[in-house]
Amino acid sequence: NVYISANSHLASFELPQLATVGGAVEIGHNSYLESFDMTGLASVSSFLAVEENETLASVILPVLTSVPESLSVKNNDGLQSLEMAQLNTVGELNIETNGALSSFDLSSLASVLGHLRIRHNTSLSQCDVDALETQVQAAGGIDGLAITDDNGVGCD
Repeated sequence: NVYISANSHLASFELPQLATVGGAVEIGHNSYLESFDMTGLASVSSFLAVEENETLASVILPVLTSVPESLSVKNNDGLQSLEMAQLNTVGELNIETNGALSSFDLSSLASVLGHLRIRHNTSLSQCDVDALETQVQAAGGIDGLAITDDNGVGCD
């Protein structure tokens, strides 16, 4: 497991060589975390949570392919972009209440084994959310509920 949590003065951290975590990854409650580098992370055997990091601007995990339990990105007030272009399968997907989130790249996502929740992201175009839901349904499906409400209006 990798837990980076409740570090009131942590501005950044780097673990670019970390490729596999035989458990969970939790990055949360770090009030001043602006960035992190885990660009080598390819697999997590449990869950991945990035939550309550008020100043974090982006989450970039370019080689991550699967998260068997839940992937949760919640309550990151400054988060503007989420990039996981190789992510193919997740147990559950929760992207919620990230007020500044305006873009995401989940272009390889093909299967959600549980619920898909993308909601309360007021800067994220609902059209982008709908397109992701359509992409996943066409590829492998969503085995649980798809809850995609209260995102940004319009299409950009």
